Amino acid sequence: MYIAAAIVFFAATGLIFIQTAYPIILALIGLFVKKKRNPVTPLASRMLGMTLIIPVYKNDVHMLPEKLVNCSMLNYPPEKLEILVSGDGDLPELPGIINDASCDFSLRYHQTGTWVGKNLALNQAVKKSTGTIIVISDVDSTLDPDVISMINQSMMNTQVGGCSGTVEINRSDDSKGGIGSVQKKYWLFEKNIKKVEMDVLGSVTSCSGQLYAVRKNLRPVIPEDVCDDIFTLLSVVKQGYCFGGLPKTSAFIPKPSKTISGEVNRRSRIVTRELNAIWKNRQLFMQKTTFWYGVGLFCHKVVRRLIPFLLITLFITNFILAFTGFYWAGLFACQVLFYGVSILSYHNVLNIKGMSFLSYFIAFNIGTGMGFFHFLTGKGKSKW
Repeated sequence: MYIAAAIVFFAATGLIFIQTAYPIILALIGLFVKKKRNPVTPLASRMLGMTLIIPVYKNDVHMLPEKLVNCSMLNYPPEKLEILVSGDGDLPELPGIINDASCDFSLRYHQTGTWVGKNLALNQAVKKSTGTIIVISDVDSTLDPDVISMINQSMMNTQVGGCSGTVEINRSDDSKGGIGSVQKKYWLFEKNIKKVEMDVLGSVTSCSGQLYAVRKNLRPVIPEDVCDDIFTLLSVVKQGYCFGGLPKTSAFIPKPSKTISGEVNRRSRIVTRELNAIWKNRQLFMQKTTFWYGVGLFCHKVVRRLIPFLLITLFITNFILAFTGFYWAGLFACQVLFYGVSILSYHNVLNIKGMSFLSYFIAFNIGTGMGFFHFLTGKGKSKW
């Protein structure tokens, strides 16, 4: 009984600590490292050559015309920006879409011919790019007209090797409520965390795959079993450069998951591939110059993935103790009620306004647990 009670205590304490402690950990790291204020970026005295790569797969090629219309409104010298559509597989409609597009920028496309996955398709596209700065933007994201200029301004600082866009969910999707509103709050938390990371660690520990930029000479060849965004980010930091975040919202996207089951699959895929990327860049934890960054990365991207396992531990041990006293039985009843309401909300049996966070909580942690398990066992999807 005493062992089970101790496990419950430590599991509950661990859950609270993991959920709330990262900002505190960043503050503690700040006591040991010199404050890494963002160096003053010089004014954009020239426009760098950019290549905007738009990865496209057969399931989302129908969104490409609208994306190209959006890109045609970018405020940047046409001779300094090329747009390169990276088609994964054989997309017969792609040439027609490119020919019909009205755009002042150089517009080209590349197809892999066979389905190789997003990362390998991007690797091929980068080889065919002409810009010194590579900008990756997903086909479903709507870019701010000034985003390329913002990237150019950031890259004026030679210490900056890359930058991540600040992304928000479309206001139209957000107004519909449901899981989209919960996802937006989660992203807002991450956005605030990035600001602190830049001050303390000198670089962010997460990157938005919907929009990010990297110097071409620093971009690594991306393996197929990782998230291309965080793998690029970690590789740039490992090389001694800063990877920052753009100061203002630079892209809007539809809510990432339309359904709860979709969020489970998305979260599982992301966690598996992010952990693969971290493992392949584990040198960050051993280099003197990146040690404290590695500590922050481990706390933010690895330790937080343990929450599902702590929840399972807490439930099982509390179940064992529920038969030993009124206090433990009451605590277990609260857990059962919480999960019961969450599961009913998850299956849309119970649809209470303002309770969408419960279904998101379940989906988020199921997906996270699955992703961690797939990482440990070497399973999980290696393509799109």
